[in-house]
Amino acid sequence: GNIIDKEANYIYIDYSAGVPAPKATTDRLAIEFNRQFTLGRVYRDGATLHIVNSGFNLSNHTRYNHERLIQVR
Repeated sequence: GNIIDKEANYIYIDYSAGVPAPKATTDRLAIEFNRQFTLGRVYRDGATLHIVNSGFNLSNHTRYNHERLIQVR
């Protein structure tokens, strides 16, 4: 979607057909966490964009647990 003026816009990636596509919405709850992820937020004030990088921090919990168990031995 388009970036709406005077609104907080959430920029996200959608994998609806297996192909990543950037999209925008003003409704954060419309982003499905199973196949979409947030890149950041944009507030547009006319021609000025205020960009905030945000999103998910995807940790590798399996690797962390493995390393922890190896160190305990």
